[in-house]
Amino acid sequence: MLERRLDELSDAVRPQVGHPDFEALHRRASRRRRQHSVGAVAAAVVIAAAVVVVVDQIAGQPDPSPRIVDDPPPERDALTAEEIVKHPEQLTGFAVSTSDPDVRAARWLACQDRSCIRTPEALAVTDDGFDTASYVKLPADAWDQAAIDADTFAVTTSDSVLLIDTDGSTRRLPLDRDGPLSNGEVLVASGSGAVAIDPVGEAAHPIPLPEGKAATAILEQAPDGRIWGRIYRGSVMYAVWSNDGGATWDERPISTVSETGISIPSFAPGVLACIEARNPVTMLRTGTIHRSIDGGESWQTLPAPGFGDTGPASGWQAVRPDGSLWVTPVSRPRESDPGPYVTPGTDWSQLDPVEPGYPDEVDIAGNTDFQYAGLDAEGDLVLYVSDRDQDLYVSTDGGDTWERTASR
Repeated sequence: MLERRLDELSDAVRPQVGHPDFEALHRRASRRRRQHSVGAVAAAVVIAAAVVVVVDQIAGQPDPSPRIVDDPPPERDALTAEEIVKHPEQLTGFAVSTSDPDVRAARWLACQDRSCIRTPEALAVTDDGFDTASYVKLPADAWDQAAIDADTFAVTTSDSVLLIDTDGSTRRLPLDRDGPLSNGEVLVASGSGAVAIDPVGEAAHPIPLPEGKAATAILEQAPDGRIWGRIYRGSVMYAVWSNDGGATWDERPISTVSETGISIPSFAPGVLACIEARNPVTMLRTGTIHRSIDGGESWQTLPAPGFGDTGPASGWQAVRPDGSLWVTPVSRPRESDPGPYVTPGTDWSQLDPVEPGYPDEVDIAGNTDFQYAGLDAEGDLVLYVSDRDQDLYVSTDGGDTWERTASR
């Protein structure tokens, strides 16, 4: 009898398993990484409490008080945009103007229940480095954000583009018919691939995807103008790239959906790189790198770079303009090295600590939660990372030195 009751309880709390939601993984990977250990503990508490109740009832000793008491969660729309931004939860997105680093937008979420399913998000925008700010609540289907001119940011949604000025004013652009990216347009990732936005005429349209059904397409534009990224078609993930704004495409199969992969942001001309891995949390620990240094004409398959005899690295990566691979590790190979790490040029077989690296006050705690990379007006690589305290740090020399900067 007890065994049957426990089996029923186990079925009741067992999570549903289905096909991976690659859009959700891409958009919320950082938040879920932080919530993983908390969620596991909460699930264990729920199961343990349920088992205790069953045992007590079977033994004729009903529990006089509930094991778990949870206040009803507030409605998603209960918090204002400013309250969401100032909530002590998580920075999930960032964008900065190429021409002025003080013009920036930071995206924040606020978990409102234990599972963190109810997660309203808001964008804080500024033109003075967050000495002052305006706040805009984002729709539930908001995907990505980008600076499109000197004082305007764009947020892609499922059926439109939300434009947000630094003074907090907003307007929506409907999506026109699909078409290739044209000169003067800005590419912004969307849930269905990417959207081209004309900041002058304030018009937007989707970029045509490669032929064949793609369950998910994740695209970006390289500094040399090439559009590239990855798509999932059937059971295979492909690296895809276009040299004519999306009018035509080339592709390379990378991995099956039973595994997972990411495309590495690249700021080196002609360098395209993807990682396939068995575990999305530890990409480089279990993964293989696929790299092209000639714009996709030929490809190399490389083992994960390592720290000598301490094992392979894991973390977030970017290809620097000189072709070296920059990495923030998930786990420090040596406590004395806070990270980040970089390969010696285009030889990606070995990672060495960057000197002087992260400041002492950075609470890296084994990983960083949020990363952003872009080029400034002079074409130099600028990197942003947040630590587990949600403090934001910036490097304007490609990741060698860091200083704290405002994000709200």
